[in-house]
Amino acid sequence: MVSGASLAGKRGEGQGRRAAGSNSRRRSDERIDRHKDGSIKAGRYIINEVLTKYCEWFRKDGSNLHSGYFQNGEQVGEWTPYNGKGKIVKVTKMKYPL
Repeated sequence: MVSGASLAGKRGEGQGRRAAGSNSRRRSDERIDRHKDGSIKAGRYIINEVLTKYCEWFRKDGSNLHSGYFQNGEQVGEWTPYNGKGKIVKVTKMKYPL
């Protein structure tokens, strides 16, 4: 599982990256959202302003809130909510769009 800290990667927190090709219109960003106290709130991947790939949300104390996958802005695959102690509550399998 990817952690919020590893989502930031070597490019630095909150920095985006442009997809390969100088004339590419496809915009790919890795976004790190923060709580007001500076702790990581969410780590998300966005392509052309649409959520995609693996995403995670965190509580202010750093524990996982929930995590899952997006495809073209829709929840797909396994989604996992966590309780206040960071333990898995359940895993829900979302259907893939047709």
